[in-house]
Amino acid sequence: YQRRVREASVLPNPTMNTSVNELNVSEDNQDENDPYSVDSDPPLVLIGSSSVSKLKYHQREHNESRVIVCNGTDKVAKKAANIISTQIIENPNSSIGLSVGATPSGTYQELAKLQKDGIVELDGCTFTLLDEFYPSSASDLPSAPHFHELQTSFFNLINVPEKAIQRPDSLLPPEQAASKYRDIGLLQKLDLVIVHCGPSGEIGWIKASTPLHYGAHVVTMGDEIKSPKQSRERLATNEGYWKVVTLGPANIFNAKKIILLALGRNKAKIVRKVISDQKGETFAGWLIHNHPNVQFILDTLAAKGLKFKNSNTLVTSMSGFTIMSESNQMFVNKVVTCFSPHPDDTSISAGATLALLSQRNSVSSCICTTGHRAYIPNTTTAQERILIRENEAREEAELLGIGVEFLRLPLYSRASQVTEEDVQIVKSFLQQNNIEVIFMPHTGDSHQTHRGCVKAILLALRELLSDAQHSVKSFEVFMYEGPWSLFAPGSYNFVVSPPSSAFVNKISGIRAHRSQTARTPYDRAADSLATLRASLVPEQDLGGFGAEPPQLADKIELFFHVTLSSPQVVDDYLQLVEKSKAPTTSH
Repeated sequence: YQRRVREASVLPNPTMNTSVNELNVSEDNQDENDPYSVDSDPPLVLIGSSSVSKLKYHQREHNESRVIVCNGTDKVAKKAANIISTQIIENPNSSIGLSVGATPSGTYQELAKLQKDGIVELDGCTFTLLDEFYPSSASDLPSAPHFHELQTSFFNLINVPEKAIQRPDSLLPPEQAASKYRDIGLLQKLDLVIVHCGPSGEIGWIKASTPLHYGAHVVTMGDEIKSPKQSRERLATNEGYWKVVTLGPANIFNAKKIILLALGRNKAKIVRKVISDQKGETFAGWLIHNHPNVQFILDTLAAKGLKFKNSNTLVTSMSGFTIMSESNQMFVNKVVTCFSPHPDDTSISAGATLALLSQRNSVSSCICTTGHRAYIPNTTTAQERILIRENEAREEAELLGIGVEFLRLPLYSRASQVTEEDVQIVKSFLQQNNIEVIFMPHTGDSHQTHRGCVKAILLALRELLSDAQHSVKSFEVFMYEGPWSLFAPGSYNFVVSPPSSAFVNKISGIRAHRSQTARTPYDRAADSLATLRASLVPEQDLGGFGAEPPQLADKIELFFHVTLSSPQVVDDYLQLVEKSKAPTTSH
């Protein structure tokens, strides 16, 4: 296949000896007979091949590449599944590239669960295998082991039809199968690929020395394994399989989005190398430093030794407003809780922000009351309704990737009148958990139960700030709005522009409260409010009317942020609660 050669932004292959500073591209340098080349848009320049003698180098700007650390393999799987589901919601006919193995299997199970729960619909998608093993002629091993593995771990769970699966033809010899599979790269660019980092920074059977222009091609395992240790590691489970047909680096690079996974303590060393690898000594390192949209998702064990900035200077400020997004989070390694007056307020008002913060902090939802007075069909007792609502809150927390606590404040049974008993329950929770960051309703919330909870929280904070023995000396407080009690202009000063995957978590969390959304479509209300805010706030508050607004996410959440560091400051906000007045930026 003949390639059109234009300028591309790639890091040089480490096997290339030529300097990258004074190189130029010429179409005449391309080998028209190279069977592995692909025609890409934008095309990849062939690097690391003797057929290219002149090459101009421009490093790709990769402001969308990022590292996400999750607390546990289950949260890695949920995060990756949410990113994939976001892609599918945006484009129901997405083409998804799949790798095999234990690392991505949890993601596939979570994705299947999202379809079962009605969060995402996968029927319109096409799934492409990234590689497939071929047995030696003397072996009686079954063909297509990777396809059969994905059938078990994913395809059969969601009833994917054969016509929606693209894979190397297992009935053909490897070279013919690769030639046939090469057409996939020409006919359809992948929308998203999920891959995982190998022990030496390779991805599947693609490593740094693989020519980057290669599309689907054949790898002979023996040629790739150079040491007895590698032989033991890579062939132990592949005995009898001698060749691999891989989709190739060009097709992976040309995908619009890439999810790269790494799990476990044994990956920590290579993860550190990959993240710092700006010379392209590993294929994974080359990929994350050159592709415009890579998300490298790790569990805490694989992230061991990485250092993250813990500074408020990472957060952007504009026109007196603070703007937080995934790439500039305000908090790292903090203990965060969201006080939810009723079991469903957390997701409705702050779900996307909490899902975002849960990546690098310990986050919980603290349910203040049982919510048993809400109408739920086919229930006759308060205990029935409490059980339903608290189970829904547990499901919500799992979807957001956070913990959950239940206070059952007595104020709910006495018309939201706050007593010392309520205050001590809240105070005890804050003390025992060393809470540093608090989300709660704003002081002018129109709902009586919400204001009662806010009062109990502020009174507890005042006592803690008066206690010289308490370890937390100040609290970062974020007051939120809800569809029933909106912020007026001047009542918020903090904008969260979350990734679309965090918003999928939010809507999933709201829908977990089926007993409530069956009565009132809070998911639609929250979605509409977030869309409205994203449409108007950039110009109305940040850029100024008629000016060019900043680029935020399609859906945002708003808060009033204040640092409470003394009992006197808390008293100011208690007065606002008594007057049912919202906070103001001039306060």
